Amino acid sequence: MTDQRQFAGKIAVVTGAGNGIGRAAAIAYAQEGADVAILDREAEALAETAELVRALNVKALPLVGDMTNQEVVTDSFARIKRELGPVDMLLNNIGQTARENYSEFWQAKPETLQFVIGVSLMTTLMCTRQVVEDMRGRRSGKIVSISSDSAMNGDIGTVDYASAKAGVLGFT
Repeated sequence: MTDQRQFAGKIAVVTGAGNGIGRAAAIAYAQEGADVAILDREAEALAETAELVRALNVKALPLVGDMTNQEVVTDSFARIKRELGPVDMLLNNIGQTARENYSEFWQAKPETLQFVIGVSLMTTLMCTRQVVEDMRGRRSGKIVSISSDSAMNGDIGTVDYASAKAGVLGFT
C-alpha cells in the first residue's frame, strides 16, 4: 500500500525546531509523511520535538548545535544527506532578538548587533546554501524562510532584529 500523504518519501529540514513555530512545522511535515531533520541549540526541547515527530511514524533526525557556526551548519547538512537523503524542503526558522541585551541602537554593543544578525539572517543564508545546489540539480525543492513584521515596522530597541529580518525578506 502506498502512503498517500502529501510529503511521503520527502525529506524536510526545520531549523529552530525546539519549540514554537519550528516545532509546529516539524510536526506538520511529519503528519504529511515527511522524514524530518530538526535543528536547534536546545537539546532537551529538540528531543521532545523528535519524540512528537517519531510518534507520527516517520524518521526524525535531531541535530543539536549552534547554527551561527558555519562548520556546524556544514556538518549538520552533510549528516542529513548521509542519513536521510537529499533535502526536499527547508524551513529557515531560526531568529532571535537581543533579549536581555536589548538597547536603543545608539547604545548597542557591536557584539550584540553581530549576534542578532548572525542568528536571524546569516543562519538563513548558510542553511539555504547547503541545499540549493542539490535542489537546482534536481530542479525540485522548496525553501521557506520565516521573517517578522519587525522587518516592515521596526522598533527603537530592535533595529538589529528588524534589519536582519528585512535581510531575510530581501534574500528570499
